[in-house]
Amino acid sequence: MVTIFQERTWYQLRAASQALRLPFDTHWSRRQAQDRLRGRAIDGGELKRRLVRLTRRERRALQTLQASGPMIRSRFSRHFGGIRICRQRHPVSEAAVWRIPYSPAERLWLFGFVEILPGRPEHIALTDEAAQLLPPLPIPVRGEPLNPQAVDERTALCRDLAVWLGSLAALKARPLHGRWIALTALRRLNDRLPRPEALDGVRSELGTGRLRFLHYLAEAAGLVASTGARLLPTPAAWRWLEQPPHEQWAALWSALEADRRAGSFLWRRFRLPDVTEPAWTALIDRLRRAPPASYALESLVAAILPYCPPPFERWEEADQSVQRSIATLLDTVLPWMGIARRAGDWVEMPTRDGADAMPAHQRARIEETPEALLVRLPEHPAPLPLAQALDWADLSDWTLIVDAPAMRRAWGQGVSAVTSAGILAELCGPLPNAWLDRLQAWEREARSLRLRRMPVLTDDDPSVLDALCADRGLRALIDQPLSAHHLAVHADQVDALCRRLERRGFPVTHALPADSAPCSTSSGTSRDPAAAAYAYLAMRVFQKLADFAPLPLHLPAAARDTVAAHIADPNVIDDLDRMAERVLDALTRVVQGDAPPSPVHDAPAESIRTTLRQAYDAQEAVTIDYFSPARGAITTRRIAPLRWIERGGAVYVEAWCELDGDTRTFRVDRVLRVVSSPDPPGAAPDGDPETGRTGE
Repeated sequence: MVTIFQERTWYQLRAASQALRLPFDTHWSRRQAQDRLRGRAIDGGELKRRLVRLTRRERRALQTLQASGPMIRSRFSRHFGGIRICRQRHPVSEAAVWRIPYSPAERLWLFGFVEILPGRPEHIALTDEAAQLLPPLPIPVRGEPLNPQAVDERTALCRDLAVWLGSLAALKARPLHGRWIALTALRRLNDRLPRPEALDGVRSELGTGRLRFLHYLAEAAGLVASTGARLLPTPAAWRWLEQPPHEQWAALWSALEADRRAGSFLWRRFRLPDVTEPAWTALIDRLRRAPPASYALESLVAAILPYCPPPFERWEEADQSVQRSIATLLDTVLPWMGIARRAGDWVEMPTRDGADAMPAHQRARIEETPEALLVRLPEHPAPLPLAQALDWADLSDWTLIVDAPAMRRAWGQGVSAVTSAGILAELCGPLPNAWLDRLQAWEREARSLRLRRMPVLTDDDPSVLDALCADRGLRALIDQPLSAHHLAVHADQVDALCRRLERRGFPVTHALPADSAPCSTSSGTSRDPAAAAYAYLAMRVFQKLADFAPLPLHLPAAARDTVAAHIADPNVIDDLDRMAERVLDALTRVVQGDAPPSPVHDAPAESIRTTLRQAYDAQEAVTIDYFSPARGAITTRRIAPLRWIERGGAVYVEAWCELDGDTRTFRVDRVLRVVSSPDPPGAAPDGDPETGRTGE
């Protein structure tokens, strides 16, 4: 609580009386001077009369303190001028100086509207008497209710960003200067959006509107990054696409506000509307607190200006700049984010916070034609399968076109027909078997014509090659005959074939190119070809895993190609592709129940069974080496047999396992080794406290 003239000295009270043109007796004490000035200012109505005569600039200063509360003196002086403090007696020639304040801040201080609160730093605050006289802060004028058929821009924003991300992966755009999308790719990307932007006369991405804002949101939220000189979705983008619509929008809004708090680096790079942080904060806070309705634009700006103190010089220009910034935000960023939009002289806020305000995902419809499958997309399809499908399918008139060229692109990017069918099923629901057959037929057509590199063995005499093909020791090293004079050789078997041909009296003259130097990155640092080969193999296996289950992450083909570019020998890529096929074949056999063979066939099974039976009868603990097909490895465990079971022609022992800390069942023919252990392990739960046995 700050009372008028409460913190002032005798000389400051004398200066205030001179400014107010009130009588002042130099024989008064400080307390007497305070009482006389308070009486004239409050009871005499001097403060109220001075309030009526304040200028617009001075009223703005009072509104700023009324809105923000006490303000640091240096900041208040920066916006409304300095305050000269009288600390000693002045000569008569300077007595009139205090009757003419030189700034709005000093005038308000001399009249008693504000007080300087002592402290480090000092603060300026409204006096209680002035706060009671001031009218309330302006509030927006509410208008007509909104049209209930208003489009939910928040869901549309998330949908368009999903289309933007999926199309970006398909276009494989090379960013200009490491950050901008080329105009050609930008036009193709714009044509895929449900509501494309007019790009007539646009010469760069900075000349666009909503397209540039989508790029800004993707950069701010970490959804895109430059990978292998291409702008591609990041793993965070696929996690974002899995979220519900309200969580997607919340993540985008959090990224935008984080960029604003961090200094608006990306905001300025993308040349979004220039707005000061106080104006942005006040506008967003006002829009959040206002219920859904329409409001007069002029009243909304008037309600925000008290929170945006202008600089001391050119303050009228600063106010006009804030007004223009707010109007621009209401035409661009805020309607794009689905917060508010301007309609003439009114501002509409049609959306609400919460998950129930955003519509759920809708299913698409598939129409079959002789040439393609047409996926008619709804207004709000599921974003993740939509982005995945856009990586290889064409989009025209908000319809996905799945045909032979699309499946050729899908196969080239590591997406099989089964994975494609799973993506379409997420968009449309279960597919008929006939449609899956069409996808697989298109995939076979795509695989029929392939460009690959391979080593070729040639000879002018066809009979020599026929003899080599008939040799059973060489048959496994040869891929396939290409002609009477050419044989294709497996890339990973070239050295073995040369050695065997040398032993058989067929010396081979190498016509293969010499090994190239290790690939280098753009920065000049070389990469390990072996590490690149392992990474490529892992990426190919990951892509093929989509045939077994929906994956939470979509791996762009450009990322795989970037890794492949760092493999020195191009022939290694074919070998790695075949190795990935073998990994998936092994996984298929395991999923179908064909477990890998156990390595226990050489172990003395009868002696192991006898030792385990003796440990069971003697209630002793033993240490075993056990092969687990689920883990595909051999583990060493200390167990205490509790139960002996014979079922289905196999013998099992149920025992307390110290490795797992629980009861486990072990198949005896998978035990590789048994070693007696005199020290018993911890007592098994739910067993006899003396024997630890639960019964046979």
